[in-house]
Amino acid sequence: MTSAQATCLADALEAGYGILARGDPAQSAVKCTIGLLEQSGLFKLDRHRYTGVPHRLAYDQILTKQKCSTTKRHGTVGAVALDRFGTVAAGASTGGIESMLPGRVGDSPLIGCGVYADNQSGAVSMTGIGEGIIRLVIAKSICDRLGMGKSPAVAARQVLRMLEPRINGSAGALVLSPDGRFAIKHVTPHMAAGWWNGTGSPTVRGEFP
Repeated sequence: MTSAQATCLADALEAGYGILARGDPAQSAVKCTIGLLEQSGLFKLDRHRYTGVPHRLAYDQILTKQKCSTTKRHGTVGAVALDRFGTVAAGASTGGIESMLPGRVGDSPLIGCGVYADNQSGAVSMTGIGEGIIRLVIAKSICDRLGMGKSPAVAARQVLRMLEPRINGSAGALVLSPDGRFAIKHVTPHMAAGWWNGTGSPTVRGEFP
């Protein structure tokens, strides 16, 4: 590799990292980096499936369409549970985020990011902006703290507190320990959630200080 090629590579990587640091989706950073490398001649993407007809849709068109829509809504439905035998479980189903790029993969399907459960530590289900949750592996990080003896409230607070200063992220968490202690914590203005202990009526609120 020549010095000029090394400079091009460094510039492309730096541009991609800048996009990630800004909090944009990871695939935007990948596309930017690959595009710069292709321009420099250091990398060539296999385009054997290209039909010759451009299919590019500008992101600003997606944003405009989203702003005009009053029917499309996105959100996450998550849950954590503990049975009588001491088994914990966590799950999540998500509708994604507004104006997400085609091919985006959020935190919900990634074990350790959006969900995690371990009978030795506890169960966690996340909601929020997936890019930040993924980068800090939030669900597993909270469970690790549970395993070290932290309470659900302290474990969740310690991990969620890192989101905003480090990567300008936002999220909420349902946290349950194997002994039945639980916490609902969020670093967003609101988070609709609730709990039920098996008797009486469920408790549901819109925020959990």
